[in-house]
Amino acid sequence: MYVQSSVENHSKNEKSDKRVSFSGNMASVKVFDKNVKNLEIKPSSASPGKGILRAMPKNVKSLDKGEINDSGEHSIAKDTDVTADKKIDKKTLDRSAMKTTAEPRKKKVIRVGFVSFGFNCTMWKFTKKTPKQERDECVSQLYGLVKGYASKLIYAHDTCRIFECLLALKRPGITSASAFLHSSCVVLVTGLFSVFDELSPELVRMAKNKYAHFFVLRMLKYGCSDKPRTMDEIVAEEPAKIKLIVRHLEEQIFALVEKTTIRLSLCHRLLKDFTTYCDSDQLTNLIDSLKDRIPELVHTSDGSYVAMKCVWHANVKDRKLIVKNFKDLVVKTAMEHYGHRVLLAIFDTVDDTVLVNKYITAELGHEIKKIILDSWGEKVIHYLVHPRDGRGMPREEIELLSEGDLNPFSKKEKKDRYAELYGKICDPLYTYLSANMESLIFESNRSKFIAACLESTSPYDLFDRRVPVQMRKKCNEALVEIAKQEFIPMDNQRLHLIEHPAGHFVLMAVLRSDKFLPEEQRLSVAIVNNLTKEDLGSWIACNKGCHVLLKMLHCGSNVVREKIKQATNMKQLKEYTFRGAVLLVEELGKS
Repeated sequence: MYVQSSVENHSKNEKSDKRVSFSGNMASVKVFDKNVKNLEIKPSSASPGKGILRAMPKNVKSLDKGEINDSGEHSIAKDTDVTADKKIDKKTLDRSAMKTTAEPRKKKVIRVGFVSFGFNCTMWKFTKKTPKQERDECVSQLYGLVKGYASKLIYAHDTCRIFECLLALKRPGITSASAFLHSSCVVLVTGLFSVFDELSPELVRMAKNKYAHFFVLRMLKYGCSDKPRTMDEIVAEEPAKIKLIVRHLEEQIFALVEKTTIRLSLCHRLLKDFTTYCDSDQLTNLIDSLKDRIPELVHTSDGSYVAMKCVWHANVKDRKLIVKNFKDLVVKTAMEHYGHRVLLAIFDTVDDTVLVNKYITAELGHEIKKIILDSWGEKVIHYLVHPRDGRGMPREEIELLSEGDLNPFSKKEKKDRYAELYGKICDPLYTYLSANMESLIFESNRSKFIAACLESTSPYDLFDRRVPVQMRKKCNEALVEIAKQEFIPMDNQRLHLIEHPAGHFVLMAVLRSDKFLPEEQRLSVAIVNNLTKEDLGSWIACNKGCHVLLKMLHCGSNVVREKIKQATNMKQLKEYTFRGAVLLVEELGKS
């Protein structure tokens, strides 16, 4: 039972104390047992006091701020002399004496020394503000302090800035002592002791550290600009040393090719230098060692060049072995930046096209979708359709492939070799194009590839390339089905075939070839035979549609011209002022 005294209102009017105290409330409210009767209730006469949370025992002495260390405990008295040499009976010592044993005291001394050392190193903060003479003295003194401790100080968030300052000042004794050979695994260490030399063994660990990895970037930025000479520079300056260098490289390379190190880019660079300056006998010996491991070289620029050179200069027997080693690796190689070049070199030089079709071309045909949708794989298929075509590959790559044209082991005519390879890829290629024409045009952006595959034979082709009749008809039917869709000018959802940039490009490119084809294979004939007059007549509503009809008139037959004239509303066409409509009116007015 709770009983409230008469002084409750008086205590409420008083301003509440912010200190934690319960005496005020206890003065007005008290708890009694229900069984107790006839109690006399009076206000408490106890003083409020300070509260139990702020109370402090009287026997505890307050400490000054200077007597409390960083961890919140008592600091060790300076006059206490406790060393590890003295044997102390711990049972007879109290709690305060136990803290002054030798091991904790040693740790404290070491910590104080490190802080003192770090404090001395803070002079780097003032080096940029001081005059040059004083700055040089500070730098020399600072370099003397950190010398020998670089591997420990570089990993701290504050002391690592010391080294950044030393590098930024670009003192020659600090930043010009090391140079790295990028063409080989040799490191030249010249000059006096430097920060770079001391930290070179720590590069891997520094690169993984949160703070030290910034110093690795500074080393690259402020490091010595002197670079070792490349193989080409050495040969140009001292041609007499070529045989000596090549002989030394040969010894090193033949020790590497038998190990997994052959997959490293550094080894590929050494192989390229060797194949560039070695003689024919040394190259033959190298090919004999590498013929089973060519697929392991194709992942880098230097490695792919070495692989191509092995294909060019290998004899007929070795070439067959090289081709067979690409089994189950063709698709992966064709989709690599540098690996696809090796396949192009095989297409150029290997006379046994039956073997190439079995192990390479057939495997490309099985994964034709994956290959075409890849940017590098598309170049491989384009090369089978148009070898050495500047529209599908850069000039530098064509010049690179031309280095193998003078090899002594290729006897078959190029046009025969290219024609046999093209005949193997035709069926899977055009079957996939006819079945996926819409997605390739509107989604995959393969308009140039489609146009190159469907164009007629041109003077730039290195062989008599002809699209199979049935395959061309299937592709024309696929284009006609897309053109049958309702034409809505400037459709927000998706532009029509004649108005879409990629679709318009394919139509114009294929129609351009109609004049060189028989009438039954022409796209213009297929369009006028399958589209209604309303569909054809609606194309005049846009400029691109008029240009498509104009191209059909130029390249099509008399039947095409007559059906276009019947489907076109001349009165409506003359009302349009864009360029395509004006040209179409002039062309239709001639007949």
